[in-house]
Amino acid sequence: MNPIKTKGQIKKEKDREWQKSNRTDVKFHKIEKIKTKQHMRALCKKQKLKKTIYYFSKDEQAKTADISFRVLELNEEFGKSNKTYSDWPQIVDKHCKKCFI
Repeated sequence: MNPIKTKGQIKKEKDREWQKSNRTDVKFHKIEKIKTKQHMRALCKKQKLKKTIYYFSKDEQAKTADISFRVLELNEEFGKSNKTYSDWPQIVDKHCKKCFI
């Protein structure tokens, strides 16, 4: 008697069979490896470009404000934390205190 298989188990088995069939084909494996490397290189280039653009814009902001880059970063960080924790901790009303205790 065969045990009942879930959809996840069936999908895993199909994936394993597909991977086994692809492992035997050496050309496919090499091509797949090259594709992933190219994809990762493209992603890295995009991320580096985004970072450089971000830092250049921040550096430009610091120059126009006539302050150092680090001071600008600290100021923005302080503003973010100030917005996040502005209503924390809150004072509890006397009526609520009595109800909870």
